[in-house]
Amino acid sequence: MTALADTSFNQFVTGHRFVIVHFWASWNRHDDQMRAFLELELPENVRDQIAIGTLDVDPPEHHGLCLSHNVRNLPFL
Repeated sequence: MTALADTSFNQFVTGHRFVIVHFWASWNRHDDQMRAFLELELPENVRDQIAIGTLDVDPPEHHGLCLSHNVRNLPFL
């Protein structure tokens, strides 16, 4: 998994054929379960073909990305 920021988000998304972005927040207890699923439960052959990034929604500079991708609730993929 790749930690993303507002400055690296577009390059990450456009630089891979298939992408999953996990929008998360430290205060959301369900995000730990989603992270564990992405790290442990996805079959290895799927993980090899899909780039997985994570974006913390709390920093103010990330709010615009969240709005433009209609992130309204967490966890969000």
